[in-house]
Amino acid sequence: MLGPPGTGKSLTARLSAEAGGYKSTTIEMNKYANGDIEAFRYEVFKALRESPNTVLILDEFEKAHPRVQNSV
Repeated sequence: MLGPPGTGKSLTARLSAEAGGYKSTTIEMNKYANGDIEAFRYEVFKALRESPNTVLILDEFEKAHPRVQNSV
């Protein structure tokens, strides 16, 4: 989903996941402004290992380093 901040995109994604019977995990992308791709990949791996059928919400995607953004 795209849109201005504060319009409920993350909340909508979380509620949609719950309505579909899926777990959701929010990853704060501003933590990866330094370009640490390995830490980002580990966080994704950890979330999917806990629950393979999970919805990953990449919150504040635009604040991540371009290398991390391109690794998605």
